[in-house]
Amino acid sequence: SGGPMARHGSRFLNNGNGLMMVCCLELLGCLDRLSPQAVYWNYILAQMQRVGWSQHQEPTLQELAIARLLCLCRSQSRKDCEKVLAAWDALDMSAQNTLQEMLLADGLQEPAFYFTFLPQCFVNSMKNKAVGLTGCLKKLVIITHKLRLRGYHEISKVVLVDLSDFAAFVGAVKSSGVYRSCMEHAKFERRGGKSVRLTMSHSNWSHVRDLAGADMSDNEMLRHVVEVQTNLDSDLREGRFETTGGHLSYVRRSVLDNWRLQLNGT
Repeated sequence: SGGPMARHGSRFLNNGNGLMMVCCLELLGCLDRLSPQAVYWNYILAQMQRVGWSQHQEPTLQELAIARLLCLCRSQSRKDCEKVLAAWDALDMSAQNTLQEMLLADGLQEPAFYFTFLPQCFVNSMKNKAVGLTGCLKKLVIITHKLRLRGYHEISKVVLVDLSDFAAFVGAVKSSGVYRSCMEHAKFERRGGKSVRLTMSHSNWSHVRDLAGADMSDNEMLRHVVEVQTNLDSDLREGRFETTGGHLSYVRRSVLDNWRLQLNGT
């Protein structure tokens, strides 16, 4: 693609992105036969097949969540996929379950947080050695827990969460110690009826260029442990876990029951 230099082609709409757009248009043509949810997930899985992450049978709920994560991370090759999968595998089971539920929630059958600038958070984290994708995913788990504990998931079926300040911080922070403790000083600001903004506050930004930083404080560490335990207790009481092959996974059977993921559109 020549872009602005040769005045033909496009800097963004290259061969890879062009194929994605064609796939999107083809699937939108199936709306007369498929539900919007089925069209959406068919698109997600089609992009994963394009980069070599193929499925030979109906995907599991965790595979659907990972497929969406790969798209959010703008994975363009098998190598990109391997990096994302390695970051996912580095998470503990509780974090994976939280992210799985967040990534599969559609705002129709269950409340969903719509994180703006989330792809930029991931891209910035993968470019910043002080953060890394696993570190960004861990903070996303904490953010999700904090939103739930504050009752933001009860505002609406879909709650808009602005992560622009967090995305900028992820790209700029120099110290892993400063990053690890950043949620202790971050704040949520209610914006309108159905939106929230995460601000990193002056306390974080004033240390963004420090090359060394203090580890997470005892208060923040204890708060995080309590938040995780609270969420697990709530999930177990509500019967939202099932045991399969010795592992815990979220029960989101409706995702597979209602959305038949057939790439041929039948």
